[in-house]
Amino acid sequence: MSDSVVIIGGGHAGGQAAISLRQEGFQGSITIVSRENYPPYERPGLSKGFLLNQIKLEQLYLRKKNFYSEKKILLKLQENVESIIPGIGVSTDKSGLIKADSIILATGGKTKKINIPGNGLAGVHYLRTIDDAINIRKILNNGPKVSIIGGGYIGLEIAAIAQQKNCTTTIIESENRLLARSVSPEISNFFTKLHLEKV
Repeated sequence: MSDSVVIIGGGHAGGQAAISLRQEGFQGSITIVSRENYPPYERPGLSKGFLLNQIKLEQLYLRKKNFYSEKKILLKLQENVESIIPGIGVSTDKSGLIKADSIILATGGKTKKINIPGNGLAGVHYLRTIDDAINIRKILNNGPKVSIIGGGYIGLEIAAIAQQKNCTTTIIESENRLLARSVSPEISNFFTKLHLEKV
């Protein structure tokens, strides 16, 4: 039986793992190690209400900040796991060794960087984290020309918000239609028409 658990990753999966452990009666120590400076949060809202400034930062959080201290869940934010030591725990760049009987890997996906010339220029942005969304929101508020690479759901959501912010918006998609990997041609045509009507 584990007396201590370290969860690597402070996203939805990592946060829910900690919440579920307490709900199921686990009494041992729980530590969440996250690179970000925020408690566990939901990412879908980043390309919706948060980008529009219609919902506050705290509304993205899985639980209020004081939940973790009340439930004796230790948050190690802005901290990187450097190594996993089997049978002992993990080593991080700030805390050093954190002992753990069990380790949960909840690191989530990684942003896919586009491999083209100029991909590191100042005007190129990716959307995965709260900080990414805050930066993009500032840019859209200035009403510039915006090119969005990717005609999936997230790309279309950002495009719709950019239009509301009076940005000149272009969507670049490698497939021959929008949402090609997730919906039928009929639904794809519907969304294409809907977005073009907003131009």
